[in-house]
Amino acid sequence: MGATAAVGVAGAGAGVGTSALFSDEESFEDNEIQAGELDLVVDYVTTVTQDGVSTDSTTNDGMIQGGESVPYQIADVKPGDSGFLAFCPKIVDNEGWLFVGSDGGVTDYENGQTEPEGDVDPSGGGTLDNGTNDGAGAGELSEAIQVDVEYCEVVDDVDEPSGPEHYNTVHDFNNPADYTLADLFKELESGFLLDGDADPADGTTEYPSSPDQSTQNGPCLCISWDLPVEVGNEVQSDAVEFDITFAARQWRNNPNPENPFAATTVYPGDSIQSAIDSASDDDVISVFGGNFGDGSDYAEELDVDKPLTLARASAERPTIAADAQNVNRAVTVDATNVILDGLDVTFSGGAGSSSHAEKYGVVVRGGADNFTLCNSVVRDITTEQTSAGQNATRSTGVVMRAPGTGSSSIGSATVRHNTITNIECVGSTVNNNTLDSDSKAKGVALNGNVDDAVVSGNEITDIGATSGDNPSSADFSYNTSQTGTDKPRGISIVEAGGTRAPKNFIIENNVLGGTGPDDPIKGLYGQPAIFVGGSGGMGTDHDVRGNEIYQPLDNLNGAEPLNLNGENTYYDTSGSTISPSLVPADEDEDGGNLIDRASGANYAGQP
Repeated sequence: MGATAAVGVAGAGAGVGTSALFSDEESFEDNEIQAGELDLVVDYVTTVTQDGVSTDSTTNDGMIQGGESVPYQIADVKPGDSGFLAFCPKIVDNEGWLFVGSDGGVTDYENGQTEPEGDVDPSGGGTLDNGTNDGAGAGELSEAIQVDVEYCEVVDDVDEPSGPEHYNTVHDFNNPADYTLADLFKELESGFLLDGDADPADGTTEYPSSPDQSTQNGPCLCISWDLPVEVGNEVQSDAVEFDITFAARQWRNNPNPENPFAATTVYPGDSIQSAIDSASDDDVISVFGGNFGDGSDYAEELDVDKPLTLARASAERPTIAADAQNVNRAVTVDATNVILDGLDVTFSGGAGSSSHAEKYGVVVRGGADNFTLCNSVVRDITTEQTSAGQNATRSTGVVMRAPGTGSSSIGSATVRHNTITNIECVGSTVNNNTLDSDSKAKGVALNGNVDDAVVSGNEITDIGATSGDNPSSADFSYNTSQTGTDKPRGISIVEAGGTRAPKNFIIENNVLGGTGPDDPIKGLYGQPAIFVGGSGGMGTDHDVRGNEIYQPLDNLNGAEPLNLNGENTYYDTSGSTISPSLVPADEDEDGGNLIDRASGANYAGQP
């Protein structure tokens, strides 16, 4: 017991000695973590020019913060009137991703019809002078108003801008010449990521921060509009309503922003097809290209089998680089109300396992009504015959094909503001009418029961190949003595499967071919800008107008004429304008010629 107690005392002594070592302490007090801020405000200026006439129009300027701006209401719009809207966003305190979009899009109202409007517009809808807008969906005004969109900035030394003269252009959006209010809001419905420095060489970058609500560090957005004097009576009493919404998202730690206007956002490295499979009807799928995600192309073939919108999220078009693994179609559309907006569609691989050598960019099949392809590029689709068994050699940019009747028809399809280029095939060049013994390259094809299609504002160039061309997809080894495209066609309008030809189509404001080395529609046995084939059935209720035509027109139709409006412009191979003339089929080397292979199928309305 005594020994044990002694050890205990010794232990206690050791403890007292340890507590006497030198020590000190300091405190880091009153700490806190405070969340940053992301405050979006938008300065705006709106104007209208109505040639000095006093109307009930209302324009405003001010700041949008936490609510809506004062309405921009333009009354008594007449052909020749114009207007301007400028939006200058500021994200206070932090950089952010800045989207612009429209939750409601644009709504057209008919508002009844005056007598002269009723003479040219059979749509009807609404009541004249009832004090409110009605007849929703029947008006035409948004399709008549021309718009131009650009990045802009306030002119130096102007503190309070009040009109377009107080803004300088930073960068154009390169809108097509016939870009309308309807076109703009079709894009805004799916949302669009604005560029923080408006320099396309840098890709789309984050929008810079501002230290306060008065300092503008990023570009503004300017929208100019006008109602052309050429507009007819069809817009009398019509009205449009629209909204524009700006939305900011955190940039730091968020390299792949979600599009607030879309149900799903897809980034390079992900699968677009998976997003389609998971989507609900009428969803918007926003697709990033460029350096977002892993920066890769989408190496997949797409099957769109439900109504939805597939749209680019920013200025960089997402590239769908199909490899023909399965069906030799980059994009197949099998549903109604499908919109493809701002895509880059191409082929990166071979012709797949087909018994024929065939490749297609976008294929729309029977039953897929109300299809739209806009603001896209379809390019570099090259097919080559490599064996005797591959008799049907085909390359086509966009095809709408409905060989049946009834529900298998295609109604109201639109191909608008696209570039379709480098569509080539090399194969058998037997000059006969056997379908599977020749090669065909087509920019846009309307086949069979395709009604009310609109092909508008496209550039269709570099279609087909000549014997001197060497397509890059593979070495042509089947028969080196016959290389080239037998039948190239810019726009092809034919029967399909023994049924009637397309009806009530409009082909307007397209560039078909050209004089540059990579522009022409070219082949071994003719190179028509527009080809009409079959034995008839397309009727006479169609129009071909406002096009720039650099290659011949070829009518193989033995029944109805092709209606040519005098607004078309025809060019010869040097690029000089000419008046077209009817020539024999073997004299089709120069642009502007009208070829009648049917010996009696005439052209209506040619100059």
